[in-house]
Amino acid sequence: MEKRVPLALLLCFLAIVFFQWTQPPPEPPVRDVGDPAVQEALEGANADVPASELPADRVAATEERTEEVEFGGEGTEGWYRATFTNRGARLLQLDLGNYRNSDESPLGKGSWVRLMQPVPGRDGTTGSLAITAQPSAQSLFPEALDRVLWQMEVERDGPDGPARGVVFRYGPGGGWTLVKTVRPVPGTYDLNVELGVERAADSTPFLGSIGLRITPAACIGIEFPDSFYQQPSAVAVGGVEGDYDAETERVDPKPKKVTGPLAVDLPIQAFGAHNKYFATILRPLDDASRNALTTVAYRRVEDTQLVADGERASGAAFDYVVADGVVQFQAPEAGRSRVLNFALYAGPKDENHFVLATSAHEAVLEEDLSTFSGIGRFLTYVLRKLDGLSGNWGVAIILLTLLIRLVLFPLNRRAQTAMARYAAKMKRIQPRLDELKKKYEDDPQKQRQEQAKIMQEEGAFPPLGGCLPIFLQLPIFFGLFSALRTSFDLRQAPFVGYITDLSRPDHLVAFGDALPVLGWTHFNLLPILMVILWIGQQKTMPTPTDENARRMQRIMMFMPIAMGVFLYNYAAGLSLYMMTQSTFGIIEQLVIKRLWPVDDTEPVQKKKSGCAPLANRMQQIAEEQQRRQAELKNRSGKGGAANTKRKKKR
Repeated sequence: MEKRVPLALLLCFLAIVFFQWTQPPPEPPVRDVGDPAVQEALEGANADVPASELPADRVAATEERTEEVEFGGEGTEGWYRATFTNRGARLLQLDLGNYRNSDESPLGKGSWVRLMQPVPGRDGTTGSLAITAQPSAQSLFPEALDRVLWQMEVERDGPDGPARGVVFRYGPGGGWTLVKTVRPVPGTYDLNVELGVERAADSTPFLGSIGLRITPAACIGIEFPDSFYQQPSAVAVGGVEGDYDAETERVDPKPKKVTGPLAVDLPIQAFGAHNKYFATILRPLDDASRNALTTVAYRRVEDTQLVADGERASGAAFDYVVADGVVQFQAPEAGRSRVLNFALYAGPKDENHFVLATSAHEAVLEEDLSTFSGIGRFLTYVLRKLDGLSGNWGVAIILLTLLIRLVLFPLNRRAQTAMARYAAKMKRIQPRLDELKKKYEDDPQKQRQEQAKIMQEEGAFPPLGGCLPIFLQLPIFFGLFSALRTSFDLRQAPFVGYITDLSRPDHLVAFGDALPVLGWTHFNLLPILMVILWIGQQKTMPTPTDENARRMQRIMMFMPIAMGVFLYNYAAGLSLYMMTQSTFGIIEQLVIKRLWPVDDTEPVQKKKSGCAPLANRMQQIAEEQQRRQAELKNRSGKGGAANTKRKKKR
């Protein structure tokens, strides 16, 4: 057994290294409308139709142009810098003010977070809020709506006033015109999006519904490389309040499927894309728009420039994923129009704004937290309160750890007392067990039976509650693991000194080049201290008297090293939590137990252990088997003697 332990640990370590090595590729570049690759893809979108072949009542632009507008202002919610193009009536790029890209960049003018960016893809440059005609509407709009030149007008308060919105208009002729309007909602992270169809009195006859596909966000990038959280993601939320149904499709650079459905319950409440801390999600604002939204699907986008530059192989650069929604609505009567109303949330995934915009967004946060969402949300709430008291998220994590230890202290104490009494009892009966080993050295079955009798007589069975505190702490650990991975509150939250972002590794020193195989780019101090404290805590624990328990303790000495490798690039906040746990455990072993020793005296009245009924049953089964074997021997012996007598008579 012990000879195989080093091999097992080596295999565990290699598995962890393989996990780290096979993580998603490095962060894709942040694209800009000024990139040559983006410009080339924009200019080569498709050829315009010759003017001589265009209908007289066509509504379209004659030349391509882009407009950069700024919505809101510094210090206000919804401070955007947006770049629109009339090629497909798309929002090419959206930057959000009042947030920093990293903990090193200053706040203020010029500090922007890139929410949506153009990506040179297989079908040209991507763009947000683009629409395309479904088969039911292609007879009305035969041209590619996401590539034709729309009329574009920037609405302003006065000739030189701030921008209030952007209006796009396009009509192929025949009396049918599409109108798309994008306007910010002051003081929020919402952009109102109106999608309308105008029909002239003498328009081309049309019966049936008009189907259009709309893409809210193409493409949202990643916040920063993180092997523990795949980003970006496409998401759809359906159902009704109190029973929302969400489905997420995360990015996969080498996907097996490029497209697929995001099947959620109707009505569809929201869909779009998000990364670790920001979201760009579209939602219908009224029942008519909600009923018109029928299906949502995801679609992966490959950065063809990475392939052209030789940085990725073809088919291995799908670094982006978007969600497309299909709306189906009845065509308006002649001389009338019909409008669908949506809101595009483009901002942080914090509860103060994200969930306040619509309760459907709560399902997105639940998907992020995964299995332990309830515990994660509760711990985040407690951390937020403790941060309000201390003014520091790192101190809040320390206080949370101590609070958990205090709450579990009575259970820990009870378990320690039970284990100490069990250890004392085992120490007392150990000579008798050793004597049985020598006495029945050649009969292992008899040895086990006699030892079981002694254990049953003394009630020497491990207490069932001995591991209860550990099992209670596991959900807390995983809940905090999820919360630190996704909670916007911890984004760029400082602790002390060089630790300026508890949601990321502490990054004490940069290596320059990534370490081979592991791929580590920085020296992180906190995981090293975490491993040292883990080992130190195990060293302070008493040595078990049972050989199997001692063997398990020796194996557990190597686990902190494996966990340190696994969590090396995880959030510094989790390392801080584990370090505080270990430090308090060491203090409890070396100080508290000396001042208040654990009572290991055996009670006068013996209590049957929770394991005793099981042990009794096992003992009964063993005795029954032994009795049957003896009967079989006796029968076979008697039968043999009778046969011998018969032979003699013959």
